[in-house]
Amino acid sequence: MSLFLSDKELSLFKSINEELINNIINQSIVVYTINNSLTESDDIYGESVNKVYNAGVSIKCLIDFGEISSDSSLICNMDSVQNLTVYMLRSALVDGNVFFSLGDVVFWDNKYFEITFIDSQKRIDGLQEHRWDIQVQAKLTDLSSISLG
Repeated sequence: MSLFLSDKELSLFKSINEELINNIINQSIVVYTINNSLTESDDIYGESVNKVYNAGVSIKCLIDFGEISSDSSLICNMDSVQNLTVYMLRSALVDGNVFFSLGDVVFWDNKYFEITFIDSQKRIDGLQEHRWDIQVQAKLTDLSSISLG
């Protein structure tokens, strides 16, 4: 325990953040995690063409979404590009037994996003045991490229 941070302050910090995310911001996403036991992968690289996802779980969060733009980098192909950054309380994910992996799918605003980056480096008082949030970045994906069962 740090010199200037007690359990009481940690509890206050946690309760304020939970109230802010759950009651004031009140945004949520649905997360579909990859079912590793049902998803077949190749022997060489461990990749899978057809991923099987678990049932979706709703999670309260703070959402930062980018503007929709068009990507015409491919000849004769015009695709929409949108990035999404989601901030969630680590304690809510642990309590709900939700753990992310790259390639999991996020549903928000009637769109599906594939997770491309996960970070949990923010710490209270700089201590490893006091990490308090998870940041997930995702990119817009086509529903035809995934199969949610």
